[in-house]
Amino acid sequence: MNPSTLGHLISARRIERNLTQAQLGRRLGLDQSRVSQYERGEKIPSKHLKQLYDVLGINPAEVEQ
Repeated sequence: MNPSTLGHLISARRIERNLTQAQLGRRLGLDQSRVSQYERGEKIPSKHLKQLYDVLGINPAEVEQ
């Protein structure tokens, strides 16, 4: 999955869970600006990917499609 598509998925799941970028960032130990970069596809959350999937309920198989 390209960074932009992953970013849209992260954003959609965050919104579904009624989380702000700042709230999601706190759960991941990041600041809001890093979450924003992930959602815009500017950065890949490689270091936090598993934790991000867990918090947002993303099945890794979804991402591989």
